[in-house]
Amino acid sequence: MSAARRLLHWIGCCERAVAICAFSALTLALVADVLRREVTGVGIFAAPRVAVYGMLGAYLAGLGLASGSGSHLRPRFADHLLPAAWRAGAARCGEALTALFCLCFAALAVQVAAESHALGEITIVPRWPVWPSQAAFALAFGVAALRHAIFALWPALAPAAAGPAGNSGTP
Repeated sequence: MSAARRLLHWIGCCERAVAICAFSALTLALVADVLRREVTGVGIFAAPRVAVYGMLGAYLAGLGLASGSGSHLRPRFADHLLPAAWRAGAARCGEALTALFCLCFAALAVQVAAESHALGEITIVPRWPVWPSQAAFALAFGVAALRHAIFALWPALAPAAAGPAGNSGTP
């Protein structure tokens, strides 16, 4: 369990770093484009596209950060539908189902990225390959699947808000 805890910590650190870098790239691209447009009347080539990729990176890192901290969306209205004795098992089952859901999306993203790579698809501006951004979805959902599988195996590692209804912090 301590190895799983260290892995979760390392994943969270990487996700925070990606989120900071992606949001910084987004902000710098947009600010530089607007400033240049105001001064010269012409924006920076591909700056909006770079900002979109920055937003994508921030979103995907945020997906992991939200699930790692228990602040992702989940149907809390159903928390008290089961008897109290079943809640811990139901939470574990929910984590396993979430892991399976994320794993399915990761597999689909791998397939889409592989097809884009095989076809040589590129963006119109700035003529970058499409598959790396699609592979980022596979990575984000794969990491989320790993995280929720760990939560299913070791419920004590799950954040309080994502744990059993009794631990959710909600009244």
